[in-house]
Amino acid sequence: MIGDIITKLLADSSITAVVGQRIFPVHIAQDATLPAIMVTITDMETNDTKTATSTDDILELDLTVYSKSAKESFDVAELIRSSLDNVTGTMGTTTVLSLRFESLNLNHFAGDDTFICGSEYRAHIRR
Repeated sequence: MIGDIITKLLADSSITAVVGQRIFPVHIAQDATLPAIMVTITDMETNDTKTATSTDDILELDLTVYSKSAKESFDVAELIRSSLDNVTGTMGTTTVLSLRFESLNLNHFAGDDTFICGSEYRAHIRR
């Protein structure tokens, strides 16, 4: 799923116009050029039925934008939201039943003047 999200974001010219190819799974190097995006799955649960194991999973995803500007960080997070919110259907190798934006928060690392804008999404996928 992470790879499919990264592929979708890399295909969005409004996002790559700002971050280029700097969209990473799980980790961004300390010395990475900014702005950059990190995609992480923070939780995965099955969606069992009363009589059988479910073929669906519910995932919690974090997409975090790192930037030297609060405005740029927020703006890229909004571009991500425009690209991902309410997506359904096939996304790469994943069948997405629903993908929904849930929340956004903006923070600042004073030690290195990095702003981070984290967006949380909830995905219901078919395995």
